[in-house]
Amino acid sequence: MLLCVFSCVLWAQTGNAAHKEEVEEVDSLKQEVAHRLELGRSDVSHLLNRVIDLYQKRYSSKSSQYADCLLWCAMVCAEADDINQAEALVKESTRLFEQYGKGPFNGRDTVSEILFWDVQNAMAYSIGLEYKEVKCAEKACALKKDFFGSQSEIYLKSLLDLSKLYAERLRWKKSQEIHNTAFKSYVSLIKQEFCSRSESERTLYWEVAHKYILKTLDLAYKHNRNVSLKSMSSFTFDALLLSKGLLLNTTSSFERFVNESGNEMAKRSLQYKKRLLEQSPDQDVLDSIDYSILKILKDSCMEYQIPQLSMKWQQVQECMEDDDLAVEFFKNSINEYGAVLLRKSWKRPRLVKLGNYVRIDNRVMMLHHALQLKVLENYTVDDAQNLWNISKGVWCDAIIKYFPFKNGKVYFSADGELLVTGIEYLPFVCPSKKKSKGNDGARPDVIYCISDFYPMYRLSSMRELVLREKKQPGGTAAIYGGLEYDMSVADMLADAKHQASDKENKLDKTQTEYDRGARAAERGIEYLPGTAVEANRIFSILKENETCSVEYLYTGKRGTESSFKALSGRNLSVLHIATHGFFYRADDPAFKRFDLGSNPLVRSGLFFSGAENKWFGDPVPNGVEDGFLTSLEVANLDFQNVDMVVLSACETGQGKVAEDGVFGLQRGFKMACANSILMSLWKVDDQATCLLMEEFYRNLMSGKSKRESLSLAKQSVRSHSEKGWDNPKYWAAFILLDGLD
Repeated sequence: MLLCVFSCVLWAQTGNAAHKEEVEEVDSLKQEVAHRLELGRSDVSHLLNRVIDLYQKRYSSKSSQYADCLLWCAMVCAEADDINQAEALVKESTRLFEQYGKGPFNGRDTVSEILFWDVQNAMAYSIGLEYKEVKCAEKACALKKDFFGSQSEIYLKSLLDLSKLYAERLRWKKSQEIHNTAFKSYVSLIKQEFCSRSESERTLYWEVAHKYILKTLDLAYKHNRNVSLKSMSSFTFDALLLSKGLLLNTTSSFERFVNESGNEMAKRSLQYKKRLLEQSPDQDVLDSIDYSILKILKDSCMEYQIPQLSMKWQQVQECMEDDDLAVEFFKNSINEYGAVLLRKSWKRPRLVKLGNYVRIDNRVMMLHHALQLKVLENYTVDDAQNLWNISKGVWCDAIIKYFPFKNGKVYFSADGELLVTGIEYLPFVCPSKKKSKGNDGARPDVIYCISDFYPMYRLSSMRELVLREKKQPGGTAAIYGGLEYDMSVADMLADAKHQASDKENKLDKTQTEYDRGARAAERGIEYLPGTAVEANRIFSILKENETCSVEYLYTGKRGTESSFKALSGRNLSVLHIATHGFFYRADDPAFKRFDLGSNPLVRSGLFFSGAENKWFGDPVPNGVEDGFLTSLEVANLDFQNVDMVVLSACETGQGKVAEDGVFGLQRGFKMACANSILMSLWKVDDQATCLLMEEFYRNLMSGKSKRESLSLAKQSVRSHSEKGWDNPKYWAAFILLDGLD
């Protein structure tokens, strides 16, 4: 835990070595040790022996540098639970230090003294010496404050670790007092760093700073059992307001700040950077552009600030109605789920634990694993009890008891696996094979979900309640459907001729025709006839409505990636895309075949007309979009004037789940500043989806809200039980994100 903080000490001492090879070897050994400890592995003794040998060879076994090395290795052994070896190393290190004079630290300098007490703390913690471990941690913490400063990351991390120790010893008041002091300081530190760094540097910094948030969530999970201490829930709610999607929202808010600044030089620099992003430039170039923009703004007295870093739970409460309930879910460092709840009348938020252990197929497992194992896409009557158990774990009694009785809404923001799970569609009435008194007479072949009983609003964060902007009704729409994926390269070239010169787009037509003929018998990207029907029906529905006009209808060869990117910056109320979506895992051979890059945002996207050329490996002329629109490319577009994006495609809600949210299409469109997104979690049925979308737009155009329109559309699909469409796999894939109006 504390090893990485002091690894720099070892590096600094080794940096004086005459031989570069030894320096590099020690650094490599240090990184391997840290990596193994993070994975929970304890097989590090042979690595430590090699480090000790290198120090002995360079400095001799009687030097202070060698004594420091032994102390560092003792810390490693303590974290690996090898207490006997740790004690032996500390003893030998102490003996060597005493040769250099007693002094206040028995011959050790201040940094070595700090490490000494951290080692003592780690050893005491490992063998359960509660009193000793707290005293050692307090001494180390006081030294770090004096030496590194009260606002240093090393000291703040130590404070949070000390707070955890007090919580584990049930000294709740002391734990909360220390945590709250640290929380205020690290929020100030995060705010300072995020407002003054480049985008890539913010990402690197967040990898470290997010651990502060996790420590708060760990403490919140422990503190929830002590109802007499209230302020921990307030700090936890504020921590979630700050952290959820922080990188995404910082990038989006920064771009919006630049575009609204009126500074043409800053705006041109931002556009230049976005064009460069698709060319995989050196990171140093992108960083220099970011710093240039920050300087331009500062020189114009428009210093960039991040609103959500200063947001408090009281601001969310002010935006709620009397019967509303806000639920901020969170996952701590060991995959346990909790939530912070808020209602209008409460003096402060309330912390609850979810049911983190559920019974699945007669086995008890963590909710974390159950959510990965059981999904609504595979719902059967025989599996109903498993899903009911998961539902009781997520929507536990501690949350349900605060649900609104009358006209209130339930706002929730997910975390972890909940981000890619339709928890608003989990069972609320337990289906069973026989009617019983306990299930309210539920039919055994029907799943009654929680959104059947309560208006559920899925939000990126409760920040949305504060930051939402009322959109004017009506506007224009752009619709994609019935796309021609096997479009010839010659047609793609004609479509994109206004983007590049003829010289750049010379095409070997013979080669192209040969390739297309050779692949005729191969399986390509399947044409979706239902999407053409869907697009035309939606076009008719919107055309009949006077408040919304359809200025863009893209079907067949017109539905190219180029036409889609041309919509960037347009004022659209609706952007509807009915096509194939894709999401590749990092180890998927198809992903490696396309060589899209290492960024997780390139592993998901949408197929547009002409995509089969890249699918089969055909050459696409320079300057012609290949039809593979990745989430990264979406992120570089400007959709801040788009009210709603409807992704009527497969797996458009999927992506890599990370600390900052889901890295997939939803992130791409949010980075492009789209307001709300309707997307799917799995491969959807063509005909059922066509009906759902048609009903959704009919309801929307009649004046109903997005959430109500989707709810009624799902009911319409479910009513076709003769087709089997009452099964959740036909309707529960679609989730609406940030659909507040």
